[in-house]
Amino acid sequence: MDKTIDEGAQGNPLYLDVSSTLGEHNIPMKIIGGQYGIGSKNFTPGMVEGIIRELKKDNPKKRFNVGIDDDVTHTSID
Repeated sequence: MDKTIDEGAQGNPLYLDVSSTLGEHNIPMKIIGGQYGIGSKNFTPGMVEGIIRELKKDNPKKRFNVGIDDDVTHTSID
């Protein structure tokens, strides 16, 4: 989870750092990136619940936003 959004990049800073570190050490792992607090939105317990529901799915979104309705990339979760 990162509190920044960079739609033009391969991922947000924390996502890229984790991906790079795991790749350097040949650690295979599925990495999911998410953004919160975009537009100064508070991070609530309901958002945590939404993130957990998303991550439990067979095919969770690789990148998602929580707390906003992203009508451009359609990556928002409830």
